[in-house]
Amino acid sequence: MRNITEILQEVKDKWSTPKKIPSQAESFVFVSYLEEPGFIPEDYPYQLPADLIAFWSLVKSAILFKDIKYGQWGLEMLSTEEALQKSRIQLFHRPNEFREWDLVIGQFYGDLDIVFINCDETSSYFGRVYVAIPIDKRKDWCLVGENLTDFLDQYVRNEGEKYWEKRTG
Repeated sequence: MRNITEILQEVKDKWSTPKKIPSQAESFVFVSYLEEPGFIPEDYPYQLPADLIAFWSLVKSAILFKDIKYGQWGLEMLSTEEALQKSRIQLFHRPNEFREWDLVIGQFYGDLDIVFINCDETSSYFGRVYVAIPIDKRKDWCLVGENLTDFLDQYVRNEGEKYWEKRTG
């Protein structure tokens, strides 16, 4: 498996200029943006997995595979500040589903699905990445990566397609 630096370099090299994705039948044009440099406050209130630290050390935020014509496709990887804000909102609105160690790190364009990572370092699930769908219960949320590196690697290899939807139907 590639590391965070290699994945982000591929995004920068291949997707900084708008282009079509061959697997998409429609004539959408996609682009990715990496906002540099990254920064993690010393007093950040979550225990962060090493690959999330690596990600936020390299980039502040990222927009991956955004459909530039309609804006209905793609993933926004949040900054540290945005992640805190979105996590607090989810915890407030969905206290029966979200836990205090769930950190929202991304949101998709075109729907309300969010990406979060488990930051409970005492858990065997520490570092795992999930997609939460607003109408689903926690038990139905999809594990999309054993860690952030795994998730981003698969997402980039699948050129922004929600690969987990293929395996779940």
